[in-house]
Amino acid sequence: MQRICISQHFHSCFSNYPTATYVDFSFSFDGTIDITDVINAGSTLQYGVFATLYVFEEGSGAAYDDFNAIGGEVIRETMVLNVFNPSNDVSEIIDDELVGSLLIDGVDTFDLFASLSVFTSTNLNPVTVTLDFLDTGTFGIDTEPGVTYNSASGVFLDSAGAVPNHPTYLLFAVGLVALITHVRRAYKMHGICS
Repeated sequence: MQRICISQHFHSCFSNYPTATYVDFSFSFDGTIDITDVINAGSTLQYGVFATLYVFEEGSGAAYDDFNAIGGEVIRETMVLNVFNPSNDVSEIIDDELVGSLLIDGVDTFDLFASLSVFTSTNLNPVTVTLDFLDTGTFGIDTEPGVTYNSASGVFLDSAGAVPNHPTYLLFAVGLVALITHVRRAYKMHGICS
């Protein structure tokens, strides 16, 4: 059996809103499953995808290794695809998203967990299997305008977005000066610039 498993955990805090508002959490993923040389219909060939999105209130006790078993989640979304004994070659595109909404008020903190498992079991069938889920799995948080959030995990940018800091501007300026100096020297060497 071949298995690809990806799991991720984020800790996010929401603030800066005067009244109750909805927040949408999402986990998007995509990939392809290709199985060729299927010759024995009714064999024990199997493939599938299992994805989850769980959201817990802070302090629930949910952890990376048990979030799908402890209960008490405020959002639980799953996607299951399980195929047994395909009679022909398989070329399946997976493009799915799990979404859940939550009404929040005041300053609320949540733990987000998502997992993606892709598997195939050839059971000694002489087939060629390609599971391509490289660069898949994207978390999303959609809020009303003015609602801010950040992530204690450091993976999400906060809701304000990325803003270059002063060292970034300094590095950009130094690079620009170096580029201009290099171009001017090249032109002087060829008599193009005075």
